[in-house]
Amino acid sequence: IHCNTLNSGPFGAGDDPEIVHQTRHAAAAAGGKITNTAFNHFRRSRRANDFSGVKDTLERLGRVSREENDAAGNDKLDNVRKELSKCLSKADVAIRFSDAENASLQLSTVLAVVP
Repeated sequence: IHCNTLNSGPFGAGDDPEIVHQTRHAAAAAGGKITNTAFNHFRRSRRANDFSGVKDTLERLGRVSREENDAAGNDKLDNVRKELSKCLSKADVAIRFSDAENASLQLSTVLAVVP
């Protein structure tokens, strides 16, 4: 189980900090992993994001053998891994001064198609 919470993060507005806390607790209880991609202005701070689940997924995709990828009939897994890695490199910085493309949203979008 991999849960991605796309909200304002653990320091965010309204109920968002509690949602992040509950998601972490539930994922830990289920043996899953989490990613929190802060969406609003909090996304600009690394502290509001938790990319541990994405990093784990990238590691898992990197271990997929070429034979397994070829058995799928295309390079889909490799393409997803490359795109996810590219998005993570944009999002996982100390402070995003300019983020017109919204790296958090891009990362969440790519993460949604990981098999």
